[in-house]
Amino acid sequence: MVKKATTTVIIGMFGLAAALTSCSGINGDASTVTTDADKPLSMLMMWYGDDVLSPAKQRLIHKRIMEKFNVDLRIETVDKNNYDDQLNAAFMNGDNPDIVWMNSEMTRRAAYSGALLPLDDLVKSSSVWSKMPKAYFADSTYNGKIYSLPQQIQAPESIYYRADWARKLNIKPPTNPEELYQMLYAFAKNDPDGDGKANTTGFTMEGNLSRTGAIWRMFLPAAPRKLALYLDNQDDTIKSAYFVSGDMKRALQWLRKGYSDGVLDKEWVLEKQKTAEEKFITGKTGAWVMGADLIWPRFDKMKASFPEVDITSIPPMIGPYGSNYVVRAGYSSNYVILSRTKDPVKAKRVLDYLLGPEGTMETHVGFEGRTYRVDNSQMKWLIPGEEKFYDPGAILCSVHRLKLPVPIPVLEQNLKAIEGFKMEMNTNSLYISRSERASHKAMDFEKLALAYIRKIIIGQYTVDQYDDFIVEAKKMGLESILKEINDIYKQEKKWAEDK
Repeated sequence: MVKKATTTVIIGMFGLAAALTSCSGINGDASTVTTDADKPLSMLMMWYGDDVLSPAKQRLIHKRIMEKFNVDLRIETVDKNNYDDQLNAAFMNGDNPDIVWMNSEMTRRAAYSGALLPLDDLVKSSSVWSKMPKAYFADSTYNGKIYSLPQQIQAPESIYYRADWARKLNIKPPTNPEELYQMLYAFAKNDPDGDGKANTTGFTMEGNLSRTGAIWRMFLPAAPRKLALYLDNQDDTIKSAYFVSGDMKRALQWLRKGYSDGVLDKEWVLEKQKTAEEKFITGKTGAWVMGADLIWPRFDKMKASFPEVDITSIPPMIGPYGSNYVVRAGYSSNYVILSRTKDPVKAKRVLDYLLGPEGTMETHVGFEGRTYRVDNSQMKWLIPGEEKFYDPGAILCSVHRLKLPVPIPVLEQNLKAIEGFKMEMNTNSLYISRSERASHKAMDFEKLALAYIRKIIIGQYTVDQYDDFIVEAKKMGLESILKEINDIYKQEKKWAEDK
């Protein structure tokens, strides 16, 4: 509710922004551009997240942009959890940011309202962007115009596992849920750490089902989060995985057996990301789900305690709905330029640099000789704490096909292991927000589903009692909400085809 209210206010400000743009005559032409001989042009960029740009990087990027474009760029790094609120506050306070991050729904609304600057001329004239496939721009194109630049091929959440344990137990990488269960059972029962104690489990997961999609999608078309929406390509209809009862029961039976056998950690209901990760890192459990591009810091922590440790991801499993590793279709950075920016041409140049090959290396790695150096094939950080802002996963997944200053074998091998994941429309994110009823009720359905799922897995309910959840979901109006969402989907698809 708060998120939706905040977004509504922001969109209202976009309407005002479009009106102000019209009054001021700013339309993206070069006629409004100042020359490099003029005093520096002030710009404000709101950066999504405070985990990439260190203070040192910000200072050096500021200097680089001043030298390149005579732009005094102030970058505000904002915690992702507070971003919408702070973006809204920036508008309310009259800060007038030039470049901001928006989620897909906000970008769509802002683009159609005229509040964003199209980037087609930049893409067409660039030796970098013009050579990229059109698919890279598909999720940032509205009404035939491009509003954001691609950044990286998103890595999916994958199932990390103790490859060293598997080798010790003579187990090959599993290729289906049954083989996975057998491996996890061995992790729980066959003393994989060799300490002579029955003190390991096969896997754990978070109690609110965050980061569990790779498990559910072995059986289902979508994880049981929010309305569990997915697009059925056979009849081009948006449906809910909650109603795929047969496959849902198979998933629940697999998890229920794991809990009963001690394969699934008995404390999983209470698990948070931090505690689940801690159990994997400390060798208490053999598998855990996390982003495939985030494996290397976990490996480094484990290496300190287990010198012979080897972790990687289980290769994608192909189930009834395809790969169990799925990411949102699209490559957009989600950074956009507001059409009321004082200098459209310079704003485009700044965004072009920041998201291009050079800027991507500098923002996610740093400045060689200033924030780091390579010494004997090792990264040496020249400023204390700078290593916390290093994001090698973003470099290896970049649309620019970049290389790390120093290879990270565990990361590179892990990204290779998960090849074969699929991209699909994030139906939950795209369509729940477009229906007022869906927006208000989505978390109620998730809460109800989670209550049933928990009780079934731990044995308080039978698997067949999942049918009672379906009855309750129908009483709460899930069928009518799905009809409303499909009406919106069909209207928007027709509108796009007509355009």
